[in-house]
Amino acid sequence: MVRDISLVFLAVLLLAAMTVGALLSYMTVAGYYHSLSLKLPNQPSVAITNVTYSPPDKPDRVDVTVLVPTYSPSEANITGFYAIVNRTVIRIRPWPPVPYVLKPGEEMTFLCAWVWWEYSGQEAKIVVVVEGGSGAIVKTTVPEVFGNVTQGNFTGGG
Repeated sequence: MVRDISLVFLAVLLLAAMTVGALLSYMTVAGYYHSLSLKLPNQPSVAITNVTYSPPDKPDRVDVTVLVPTYSPSEANITGFYAIVNRTVIRIRPWPPVPYVLKPGEEMTFLCAWVWWEYSGQEAKIVVVVEGGSGAIVKTTVPEVFGNVTQGNFTGGG
């Protein structure tokens, strides 16, 4: 009987120690995050998650994937897409057309018409503009476009 009481007391003691340890661990982690003073935005925000250029044999499009993070306080009204190359701002036309509204947590790939071959190999900044909020910019390198000779007719001269 004394042995049974000792086992129960030991089990209760271990359970109490685990509970106190878990509580102290939680307080330590929560205190760390509280000290960071994380703040959420007051305006809608977006992020560019992917930029893909069309194949070099048809350099007429760039696909831009836009995400409205779940922490965004409201939906984002996307109003424009731009490319900036060598301080030149180029408006690019997306499909679906803008303005386009995305809700928090939504992601959409926009197919943007832009003949980019003349900027081959250069750094380009792709910009997404959001009405009343924080847009997004991502740096990319425009793919190299090389010319190919597919057929030739050469005659010797003498």
